[in-house]
Amino acid sequence: MVTNSSAVRQTIQTRQYKLSDDTGTAIDWSFYTLPQEHLGGRILPYHRGRGLGGSSVINGLYYGRGSASVYDRWVGLGNPGWGWDDVYPLFVKSSHFNRPNPNSGFDQSFQTWEPSAYANGPLEIGFQGFVPQSNIGFIHACEAANIPIVNDLNTGNGTGVKQGTGCLDADTGGARAMTVSISRVPVALI
Repeated sequence: MVTNSSAVRQTIQTRQYKLSDDTGTAIDWSFYTLPQEHLGGRILPYHRGRGLGGSSVINGLYYGRGSASVYDRWVGLGNPGWGWDDVYPLFVKSSHFNRPNPNSGFDQSFQTWEPSAYANGPLEIGFQGFVPQSNIGFIHACEAANIPIVNDLNTGNGTGVKQGTGCLDADTGGARAMTVSISRVPVALI
């Protein structure tokens, strides 16, 4: 459960928890969890975006479509029209993949994608520029442990590891593309 009451903030101050610097800003609603039983009663910040675009204003903008089996399970629970075969064409139609710049100087290991999984839609997807060597090392370690390397996480089977994609706008040199920037998309495109 989440709250933003002054009593919870007082409890946090009494217990001397240090809140992160971005809690309670003009772009964050200042929500906190109730005391968490399995975390020794700790109260945690629960960041939720307070601006046009909602939480896409403050999150890392990771983009992942999820597993086909999850969507298909929704259909099995009585939600027709929500199966992977129903939503996948809409994912493809609504997104556009921005290829990495081979001259960027950044390590582009494991930055692979399936071109047919994207069209020319308004939601711009791409890889981050700089990738720490620890990320590349982690993927190599996974590969050595026989964890599969995935070609594209957005095709319905992301079991394995790879560099993830995010909502990145090519027109701004790879800046974050928030929900608000595509919220005025004509319905005909969707």
